Amino acid sequence: MLSSHTLINNINLMKKSLVLISRLLILLLVVIASSLAAVAQTVISGTVVSDETGEKVPYASVYVAETRSGVIADEEGRFILRLRAGSYNIEIRSMGYVTRKVSLHVADRNERITYRLQTAAQDLDEVQVVGRLRKEDPAYSIMRQLVARTPVYEHMAQHYTAEVYTKGSIMPEKIPFWMAGISNEGIKIKEYLGKRYVIESHIGLTYDHPQKYVQIVRATRSSVPEEMKNDSSAYMSVIATNIYSRNFGGGDATGMTNPIRYEGLGVYNYKLESTTTEAGRKQYRISYRSKSGSDISGEIVVADGTWTVSSFRRDVTTSNVKQSMSISLHDVQDGLYLPTTYTIEADLDMMGFKLNMRYYSALEYTQVRINESVAFGYQIPKDMHFSTTREARRHARVVESQVDTLGYHYADRYRLPDPWVRPEMKFDSLALKRDSSYWQGVVTVPLSEDEQHSYAVRDSLAAALERKRNPLFGSDSTHTGSGKLIRTLLVGRNVKIGKNTVLGMDGLLRGALHDYRYTDGLWMGQRLYFSHKFARGVDWTIRPSVDYTTHRRKVYWEARSLLRYAPLARGQFLIRAGRHSADLAGPYESTDSRMQTFITTISDGRGTLKLYDKTYLHLTNEVDIHPMVQLVLAAEVRRSAPLDEQSIWGISKRSLSLSPAVWGAKAPDFLGYEMPEHRSLTVGGALVINPAPFYRLDRDGRKRHDDATFRAPVFTLFYMQALPAGGRFDSDYAYGELSVKHGLRPTPLHTITYKLTAGAYFSRKRIHLDEERYIKADNAFYLLGDAISTQMESLPPYSYADRRFLMALTSWQFPSPIPNVLGGGVFGPARSALHLNGYWAADKTARPYFEVGVTHGSMSQVGIFFGGYNFYKDYGLMFRYTIALPRFR
Repeated sequence: MLSSHTLINNINLMKKSLVLISRLLILLLVVIASSLAAVAQTVISGTVVSDETGEKVPYASVYVAETRSGVIADEEGRFILRLRAGSYNIEIRSMGYVTRKVSLHVADRNERITYRLQTAAQDLDEVQVVGRLRKEDPAYSIMRQLVARTPVYEHMAQHYTAEVYTKGSIMPEKIPFWMAGISNEGIKIKEYLGKRYVIESHIGLTYDHPQKYVQIVRATRSSVPEEMKNDSSAYMSVIATNIYSRNFGGGDATGMTNPIRYEGLGVYNYKLESTTTEAGRKQYRISYRSKSGSDISGEIVVADGTWTVSSFRRDVTTSNVKQSMSISLHDVQDGLYLPTTYTIEADLDMMGFKLNMRYYSALEYTQVRINESVAFGYQIPKDMHFSTTREARRHARVVESQVDTLGYHYADRYRLPDPWVRPEMKFDSLALKRDSSYWQGVVTVPLSEDEQHSYAVRDSLAAALERKRNPLFGSDSTHTGSGKLIRTLLVGRNVKIGKNTVLGMDGLLRGALHDYRYTDGLWMGQRLYFSHKFARGVDWTIRPSVDYTTHRRKVYWEARSLLRYAPLARGQFLIRAGRHSADLAGPYESTDSRMQTFITTISDGRGTLKLYDKTYLHLTNEVDIHPMVQLVLAAEVRRSAPLDEQSIWGISKRSLSLSPAVWGAKAPDFLGYEMPEHRSLTVGGALVINPAPFYRLDRDGRKRHDDATFRAPVFTLFYMQALPAGGRFDSDYAYGELSVKHGLRPTPLHTITYKLTAGAYFSRKRIHLDEERYIKADNAFYLLGDAISTQMESLPPYSYADRRFLMALTSWQFPSPIPNVLGGGVFGPARSALHLNGYWAADKTARPYFEVGVTHGSMSQVGIFFGGYNFYKDYGLMFRYTIALPRFR
């Protein structure tokens, strides 16, 4: 007979078994339901071809109105639809073809279908031009109606969710010859050539006004080798953008003005290519091309009456890069046109690298909610027309000023919305574990043969590569670990400790080539890095370094500590200490950069710099004490000593004289270049006054002034005083300076800037070369990291100011008639500039010095300057070449 204890145990065991069985049944039902749902969908394998020639139409967009979903055809015109049984309205669209609308009845069996598109007729006679300029292209009348409404379209969506399928692929075709033998963990880079690698994702996308995007990666798979991956999520970012935004495509940061914003009317030339009539409404196909000479062009399709965009294409073509992006938009709800498909194809051929990249994206909108306050409060009547560009621009600006503030509710009237959308990325726990049956239900773009092949060989290739990585294949080897250690020692590494702390080092190879200066030889050493984040926008960074100089045989060192605080007041406290060589003009000019000294010295063994030995402790604190006023306080203790002007190895040899690129003007009589060893204790500060302190928050949540000098003149009041400490050569002076800097944009393509400076020494008992106020620094033909004409150019090198002086630097930038060889299109349009500069020393009888210059370029600039006293006496001529990398904000 069973005891009561045994009976209770048996009952509990039965209960647990029943619970387990019920859970298994539920799981089985879920699996069966999922399988039935998959079976319930009919697969339509389609192809889009030309009706006239029968040739495949690549990248055509197919839209299903009932499901608010788009799919994209591949380069062979192939696409996949997955629909439940029923009737659907299908729209097939491609640039240059008449849009076709058909009804599709879906049964319970899979089927194949072919859609034929007719070439669009070139019908321009029926376009009604609303404008005052008889000779303008009809496209301008149409574009005025569109750009006046774009600010409304930008803010019309309050909320939406979408399911997105994306596919990106890359094929490396060529690498530089010197990389052919390079291996990464035993794998030669050349083994990746000629193969196409693909990465696919299924994403749940959520948007909330004004600009919050959340991407949940439900599934992702890839045949891209780990060695070629950088950020696998970066290619998904295009779907988290607003095509109507001013910053779509990079905005001012890349020089790619959005052609459907009112700024585009001053940047692009528009031309009406053709019109078609679809469902009783005209569709205008308009091409655009940049006026500035950069290789940016494309096409837009605009619907008459509604003045909405249904298709958008942008092409960027340079000598090194060719990229084409196409977007198809549809009315997903109540007149709101949103992208339903994206296609991007790019070819890169630069510096020995040759790559081909493709990207496809298809969206299905599951929820859409209109921002009614915008849609009904600011919508322009369809019959309202704008006859001039000025009228359209004025109306768009008024709407912008009202609509752009909706949804932000900023208490600070100077704060502007962030133009850079930062989508939040989340990964489903099963994203990397989806099987083939899952992917069969989401793929809308068929895999090409080479893409299928890349998946087929992925496992075998991985196994083969693993054998190369590990010579003891099949056993646990420490080869990979030791390889990583050696690589860390050679090239450096950053290590994250916890969530908020990072440690790093440069590595021996980078440290061995840190700098090269004619006074020092090679700088060989190491740089360490420490960073800790206390809160958003509040962090502390320490960068110590130590170097041995091969020519001077001295140890140089430097330590920098930067504490960033008060992110909305731009607070930061900097401590710098060290000993190393430095440029005489360093306090006022940007010539003391590592890249500049390295290149100038290695070119001729001497360069055009004047260096001295500097041992120092420097403290600076910056903080906004008022929205319009920044206070800067600084103090420094420094020991300075002259260095021998000797020459070391360089590609070419020149004399040690600071000869100009061509010839220089006569040096002022008061210039002298003797400096004894001395000490200096300086204190000072500055007040920076910005009457229009509009700002945005950067990625760290810190305030960054927006277009400061173009909104209003920015004034700077600067003062520095040296306090003698009893030494014979101790510095003893007091200097003050007032400057104003301003920029004007009379048109989107023309910019006028000026900087006026008035300086004076209130006391000048003892001042040395490393403390002078230089109005012209070095005389190098080339500069790195800055733009031309931030100083007087045709004066002799290292010309410094007299006791009292006035200086003016002005420039007018305009579209260049000459194509830009380096940097055009990708890093900005080709630009030319006319410069007019002047300098006047009030305490000397010398005549005022004027110079005029012309420069050309964007990323790289070349210029020539001519100047003289009273413009024509004791004149000088100077050539300059710069490489100024773009500063992305």
